[in-house]
Amino acid sequence: MRNVLRITAAAVLSLAISAGVFAAEPETKVYGYNWFRYTLGYDNAKEKTSAFEVKRTYVRVKTTGEGYEGALTLDYENSAAQTGVNFGTWVKNAYVDLKSLPLLVDAGMTVRVGLQGVPFGTIDTWEYPLIEKAPEDKLKLVDSADYGVTLRGYLPMALGNFEAGILSGSGYKKAEANLDKSVVASLNIVPITGIYVRGSYLGHQIGEDQQVNGQPSSLAKYADRKSVVLGFGSSPISGFVEALESKDQKSSGKSGIGQALAAYLGVEIIDAISAHAMYMTSNPDTLRVRDEKNLYAIGVNYDVTEKVMLQLNYQMEQDKVGGGSSPVTTNLWMAQTKWSW
Repeated sequence: MRNVLRITAAAVLSLAISAGVFAAEPETKVYGYNWFRYTLGYDNAKEKTSAFEVKRTYVRVKTTGEGYEGALTLDYENSAAQTGVNFGTWVKNAYVDLKSLPLLVDAGMTVRVGLQGVPFGTIDTWEYPLIEKAPEDKLKLVDSADYGVTLRGYLPMALGNFEAGILSGSGYKKAEANLDKSVVASLNIVPITGIYVRGSYLGHQIGEDQQVNGQPSSLAKYADRKSVVLGFGSSPISGFVEALESKDQKSSGKSGIGQALAAYLGVEIIDAISAHAMYMTSNPDTLRVRDEKNLYAIGVNYDVTEKVMLQLNYQMEQDKVGGGSSPVTTNLWMAQTKWSW
């Protein structure tokens, strides 16, 4: 696998040089946005959270030149969940799209190289109409960004698009340590305007990460992720249903198979106000009993101005009826401002 990656990287670089993709004078744009949130949370009847947080500050730079487009995103986050630091800084995206490579340019295909969003399910299309994350992100099944190389293109007759590539499998907050890689593929089909079906697969092979006294400190493991999304969007209503399946290593008392189903609906009430709702049920392991969870989220978004939005959300997470011996119901009341520049 490592030899294949080296050959692929060398080939991409050679093609980029031969195509002269970096020859033109680029145009650069700097922009971003900030999320400021207050959360009041209860576990059953006991107050557990009362926190002001800067949940996200994105500073973005996009550079466009002849035959290429580069993007850099820095994320500055302040969270009550962090310890020892007040703000964490992450490089969320740092990639270049090579748009004029020989053989690919005529087919309308692009090669993306670097730290990039993972093309899977709804994680790379979720625009946070609710404060909660996309289902696979909430369940910690897929990293929202990762290092690697992907091929991106469109289907004939405007029937959709696809992505396929090799990723590190480490996520964007970690330096790569594994010797193996992840394979990702996603196919989005649009049979008629306003309706789409997207299937995604992530084959995540975690190899031996380090050598300690001549032996690997971590043995090879695998993790497969699958998603099917049926979505629709025709103003003023949009939504989707997503089915997820995860497969990890079996262990004592565990099948290693998890399943989840999520449904989202958004409605534009008037020009500046919209309502949103999501339901998700998840079963972390099909062999274990009484570990299923339900999540309900509702919210209202108000566009104060073109660049400022106010979000008001209520969210409940609970063990299913007949769940664990000490079932917990978590209630979250959240208010958030999102402003951009």
